[in-house]
Amino acid sequence: MAGASKMTFIIAILALAGHIALLLWGTRMVQTGIQRAFGPSLRSFLGHALSNRFKAFLAGLGVTAILQSSTATGLMASGFAAGGLVV
Repeated sequence: MAGASKMTFIIAILALAGHIALLLWGTRMVQTGIQRAFGPSLRSFLGHALSNRFKAFLAGLGVTAILQSSTATGLMASGFAAGGLVV
């Protein structure tokens, strides 16, 4: 029985790693698509939408509701910040 539970644990870890990889890849695809679709106007839109904390909170809430994933929203926000789109 010990061998079977060890194998189940390994399969669960591999499945979890696969799910995380798919989440990161999907988030990257969404982020890249948004940047390509909106181009330079995205920077000015984000600058206006995130001009104060309340607006930024509402924008984050809206994006999270649309994407149905707070993790994806956080990863996209950090990616935009790394790309210089969000200050």
